[in-house]
Amino acid sequence: MDRDKMNLRKFLFLIVVLGGFVFALVDEAKAAYCGDFAYVVDKNTQLATITSYRGNDQAISIPREVDGYKVVNLDHGLFENSKKIKSVSIPSTVKIIQSRVFYKNINLKTVNIPDSVTELGREAFYGCSSLESVTIGKGVKTIHYGTFANCDRLSEVNLSEGLQIIAGSMDVEGAFANCTALTQIRFPNTLKSISWYAFDSCWRLKEVYIPDSVTTIREYAFARCSGLEKISIGKGIKEIPAHMLQNCKKLHEVIFRGDDVNRIKTLAFENCIALEEIVMPNNLDEIELCAFAGCTNIKSIKLNEGLTRIADQAFKDCISMEEIIIPSSVIDFIGNVFSGCKNLKTVYLKANLSNSYGNPFVNIGCEDDTLLIKAYSNNEFLKKMHVKDDDLRFKVEYIEAIPSRDITFAQESITLQLGESVILPAGMTPVESTDSIIYKVGNKNVATVNQRGKITAVGYGGTTITARTNSNTVTQLKVYVRPKKVTGFKDAAIGIQTIKLQWNEQENVDGYYVYKKEGGKWKNIKNVISKSSEDLNVCFITNLPSGTTHQFAINAYKVLNGKRYISSTFPVVTTFTLPSKVTNFKKSSSTRTTIKTTWKKVNGASGYVVYRYQNKKWVRLSVTNKNYYTYKNLSRNTSYKLCIKPYKKVGSKIGYGSITTLTSRTSK
Repeated sequence: MDRDKMNLRKFLFLIVVLGGFVFALVDEAKAAYCGDFAYVVDKNTQLATITSYRGNDQAISIPREVDGYKVVNLDHGLFENSKKIKSVSIPSTVKIIQSRVFYKNINLKTVNIPDSVTELGREAFYGCSSLESVTIGKGVKTIHYGTFANCDRLSEVNLSEGLQIIAGSMDVEGAFANCTALTQIRFPNTLKSISWYAFDSCWRLKEVYIPDSVTTIREYAFARCSGLEKISIGKGIKEIPAHMLQNCKKLHEVIFRGDDVNRIKTLAFENCIALEEIVMPNNLDEIELCAFAGCTNIKSIKLNEGLTRIADQAFKDCISMEEIIIPSSVIDFIGNVFSGCKNLKTVYLKANLSNSYGNPFVNIGCEDDTLLIKAYSNNEFLKKMHVKDDDLRFKVEYIEAIPSRDITFAQESITLQLGESVILPAGMTPVESTDSIIYKVGNKNVATVNQRGKITAVGYGGTTITARTNSNTVTQLKVYVRPKKVTGFKDAAIGIQTIKLQWNEQENVDGYYVYKKEGGKWKNIKNVISKSSEDLNVCFITNLPSGTTHQFAINAYKVLNGKRYISSTFPVVTTFTLPSKVTNFKKSSSTRTTIKTTWKKVNGASGYVVYRYQNKKWVRLSVTNKNYYTYKNLSRNTSYKLCIKPYKKVGSKIGYGSITTLTSRTSK
C-alpha cells in the first residue's frame, strides 16, 4: 500500500514537472525576435514590449516597431548589468521604462528620455557609473527611488515641466543619492514633493533653489551634501524635516522665501559648520531636538516672536554663539538647550518660560559667572529659580519692566468654519508694555492657539481663548466653530414634478437644512439626516408644478450639548422642473406636400422641438415657440410619423419634456 502511494506521488510529481516544462515552452514561444530584440505583443492593444536583447552593440537604437507592432514598453531588467552599452536611443513611441532596465550599465554615458515616456521605473539607471548627462522628458510625473542613485559621474540633469514627485523610501537610496559629480539641479515649477534621501551625499552640489510649488520635503533629502553652500526654500514648505541638511558642512546661507515654515525638526541642520547666521521665518512655532547641534560657527540666530517651543539641545555645541534673544512668546524651554555653547556670554530673556523644566542654562560649559542673563524685572521664572537654587552659575541683570495695565481682544467673540485660521492677537495697554502674553485655550478639541494669537478651528463647538500677561492682566475671547460651507451644491437630476439636489458630503456633521425660496423668503423645507432613508448628500424635492423655476439653498449643521452649529454661508442653486408632455397634438390641415399640425401650449415651456421619423430614426427639423408647425416637402398620399417635444430654458440650462407622436398622411 505504501509502495502504491509512493509510486502515485512519483507519477504526480512527473506530471507537474513535465507540465511546467511544457508551460515554459509555450511561454517561450510567445516571445518573437526582430533582429536582436525579443518582444511580446499584448493581444488586446497589439502593442509590443521589448523583453530582451541578444546583441553586442555599444550604441543601441531601440526600434519604433517590431514586425509592424509599435514598441511602447521596455521590460524589467532589459539591459541590466550590461558592460558594453555606451549610448542608447529611445524612440518617441516608448511610454514605459520599467524598473532596472539599465541597472549598472557601467559604460552608458548619455540618455535622452523622450516626452512620450510617462513611467520611469525604480532603479532604472541605478549604478550607471559612466553616465554624465540625462534629459528627462515632460511626460514623466514621478522619478522613483534609486532611479539614478550611484551614478557618480552624472554632472548634468535636465528636468522638464510636468515632473511632480522625486520619490524615495526610508529603506533604500534616493532618486539621485550619491551622484557625486552633480554640481547643480534646476527643479521645474510643477514639482510638488522631494522625498527621502533624494539627493543624499551629492557632495559637489553647490546651490539649491526649491520652487514655491514644492509643499513636501522628506527626511535626509539633502543630507551629507558636503559641498552645498546655499539653499533657498520656497513658500510652499510648512516644515523643515529631520536630517534634511545634516552634515552639509559648507552651507553658509539659508533663505526662507516664505513665512509659513512652522517647525524645524530633529537634527535638520546638524553639523552645518559653515553656517554663521540664520533668520527664522516669522511663523515658526517650534525648534526640535538638536536642530542646530554642532553648528560650530553660528554666531547669530534671530528667533521670531511667536516661537513657542525650543527643545532639548536645540543649539548644542554652537561654540561660536555669544548672544541670543529668547522672544517673549516662548513657553516651552526644554532641557539643555545651549549645552556645550561654551562661549555664550549674553542671553536676552524676554520670555517668562512657564513650561521650562529645571534650569535650562546648565551644561553650557562656560566658566562660572561669565554668562549674563538679561531679563525684565517682572520675570517670574528667573525669580523662582533664584529662590530654588543659589548655585546658578550665571549672573542676572534685571531691566526695568513696563507692566501692562490692561489687555483686550479686538472683539468679544469670533465664529470660524472648521479648518479655518485667523490671527487675532490681544493688545496691551500701554502699547510699549514689556510684558509677554501667554495664550491658552479651554478646549483643544475645538480650537488651538499659538503664541502669535493664531487661532485654528479643529472641531465643532465653542471654547474660550485666554490671554494673560506676566503682570496678571487677563482677557478672553469666545470662539465658536461651525461646519464649512457646503460645496458642490447642484441639481443632479430634474423631472416633471421632482428635482434631485446633491452636494459634497462633509465629515462629522449631523445633517443638512434644505431651503426653498417662497414669496421672497427662504423656507426650511427639509432636514436631511444620517438616519433618513436618503443618502446624506442627496435630497429629492417632490410634488412641484411642471415647468416651474425654483431656488434652493443649503446649510450643514452639527448638534453639540443641545446647541446647533450651522454653517454660516448659504450656497444657492436656481433650477426648474421639466415641462409636461404636449397634449392634443393633431393634424389641422394637409396638402399633397405639407401637413400642418397644432397642439395645446404647455405651461412653463420655453418652446418646442419638432421631429420627423425618416431613415429609421427621428430627425430634428426645427425649434418653435408657437403651438403650430407645418411639415413641408413631403410626398403625395404618404403616411408620416411626426413628433413634438417641449423644452424649458433657464439661463444656459435646457431641460426637455417627453415626446408626443402623431401619424398622419398627406393628401392624394
